[in-house]
Amino acid sequence: MTKATNNAIVQMVKTTQGATVKTVTAKPSFSDTEIVQLGSDIGKAYLSFDTASESLNKIALNAHEGGLRCVDLRKVKDESAKPTKLFKSAVIDTLVAGGKSARTAGDYYELIAKAVNSGKPIVTTNPRKKAKGGEKAEGDIAGIIAKLNAHSGFADLSEDFQECIRDFLNEQGYEGVH
Repeated sequence: MTKATNNAIVQMVKTTQGATVKTVTAKPSFSDTEIVQLGSDIGKAYLSFDTASESLNKIALNAHEGGLRCVDLRKVKDESAKPTKLFKSAVIDTLVAGGKSARTAGDYYELIAKAVNSGKPIVTTNPRKKAKGGEKAEGDIAGIIAKLNAHSGFADLSEDFQECIRDFLNEQGYEGVH
C-alpha cells in the first residue's frame, strides 16, 4: 500500500471516529424451549425453501422442455399469445391468492417467464436483483474515490485529505485530477 493510500485510509478512519454506536443489551424474552423451537422452525423453513426452489426450477425447466414460451403480451395480440395468457393468469392468480400483492405477483411472473423461456434456473426470487455472475459490478475503489473527488462537497474536506485522494487517483492512472 502506498503512502498516499495509507494516508487516505487513515483520514477516513479519523473522520468516522466519534460516531455513536447503539448497543442492545436486553436479553430475549423467550424461554429456552421457545428459542430451541424457533431455531428448529427456522431450520425447517430453510430446508423447505431449498426444496421449494428446486421444485420451482424443475417445473420451469419442464415447461421449457415442453415447448412453452412466454411471449410479450404487449406485442403479441394474436392466438399465439393464448398459452402465455393462461400461464400468466394462473401464476399471478395463485400468488395473489397466497397473499402477494398484484405488483409483486407480476414481478415474480416475469422471473418465472424468463426461466421458462431460457430453461435456466431461477437463482434469486428478488426481481430487482440480478443473479451472481450477471450482477452489476460494484466498481473498483479508485472509481468510487474518483466520484468522491468530483463531488461538490470535496472542497470542504481538509487539504491533506484532498491531497491524499488526488495522489491516489494519479497513481491509479486518473488524469487531470486537481
